[in-house]
Amino acid sequence: MKKDFTLLTVGKVFDACKLPDIEGQTGAIFAPVEGIGYMLILFMPNMTRLESELISSGKIQFRVLKETSSFMLALARFGNSDLIYEIGIDPNQYEEKELMKLCIDNNMMAVVGLDSVDNTIKAMRYGNMPNGLRQKFIAAWTNARAQEGFGEKYRRWIADLWGRYDTFRMWDIATYVGRLGE
Repeated sequence: MKKDFTLLTVGKVFDACKLPDIEGQTGAIFAPVEGIGYMLILFMPNMTRLESELISSGKIQFRVLKETSSFMLALARFGNSDLIYEIGIDPNQYEEKELMKLCIDNNMMAVVGLDSVDNTIKAMRYGNMPNGLRQKFIAAWTNARAQEGFGEKYRRWIADLWGRYDTFRMWDIATYVGRLGE
């Protein structure tokens, strides 16, 4: 039976989709999730109250670092804080029909903050994905789909970025594409 809607609740264990092993780690996963749409899952161990508040109610700005037509790294910054997440995505890990339908039909995004110690939802909000970000994703995903071995090339590119820049430098050189809710 196909789900029409997935219920997420702050304080409950996250079970909207299968996650890789994130126990004790910090990072972000951006994925299409059945019954929700686009989902940005932000995880960190022992999320503080301030971090939870920034995720659930602060201004979220997005920038994109793009060096080729298909390699793109999105970054999200929460308020004017130092809380910045790098958001990589390999579109080839999703079924093409599922991903492209979502790209065309949907502009809503759920942002979920998880404590990676126990996968408990600590923060949550919904909003319109900035159109600039959505258009960059669609263009990059379309180009990536046409490349053989994209996933491995993308992982090497991300590793190269990390070798050249820290997160704050990436934020500085990335292009502003909007904020959640625009």
